[in-house]
Amino acid sequence: FSAKGGVGSTTLSLHVAETLAYLGYRVCVVDMDLQMGSAAYSLNMETSRSIANLARAIREGTDAVADFPIAQHESGVYILDQPDLSEIETLGPEGLPSVLKALKRSFDYVIVDGLRDFGDHALLSMDEADRIIMVITEQVPALRCGIRALELFRRLGYEGGRISILMNQHLDQDEDFMKAVHSAYGRPVNWVIPPIKELPDCLNTGTLLRSFAPNSKGNEVLESLTRNIVGLPPAEPPKRGLFAKLFSRGS
Repeated sequence: FSAKGGVGSTTLSLHVAETLAYLGYRVCVVDMDLQMGSAAYSLNMETSRSIANLARAIREGTDAVADFPIAQHESGVYILDQPDLSEIETLGPEGLPSVLKALKRSFDYVIVDGLRDFGDHALLSMDEADRIIMVITEQVPALRCGIRALELFRRLGYEGGRISILMNQHLDQDEDFMKAVHSAYGRPVNWVIPPIKELPDCLNTGTLLRSFAPNSKGNEVLESLTRNIVGLPPAEPPKRGLFAKLFSRGS
């Protein structure tokens, strides 16, 4: 859930999904911004099959998502969005919940991106979610939108345990600043992610960080984040080679 536009939630969603695929899991990203979704564009993909197509197939008795041709990126991540705007009204009130339930049966992880408001489709998606991650940044407008969103979550009856907060692109770990944020939110921020300098170029070229800059420290940051979100153990540190061990002792 984006507390405000431009906080980087789509980039994070795609990289969390890519990390899970890299770790061997089947993962599908559902772009729930039905009018202006950008998940496929961010991966330089063109999709043809849509959320509405899958909903219709399920209504007609096709319960196996495995038989439905969801677009797949070279990283292994599946992408399901709504490229045909004229089909949106055909989803119906039961269409979206049936799609999400079917995907949950077929994939290890389903990541819903594009939630930026509290409209009908967003609420239906969050009703089905095991966890809602609200993405914010350190800029004042994003922080204030996050406070407002938390109040709306509370009024809608979403229990606090399902809501997590991720601060993206935080420049430094200023203790007083974070204390002020925690005080304003009435709860701690769950994750703080620093700026990853290669990500803007990844977006412009439609690639993911692991393939664009395989040696970037950002890959370690994103893998650590992903493992923590889904409850996997931390990655083991790379084994040090003989020469690294020798030179670390000095001479």
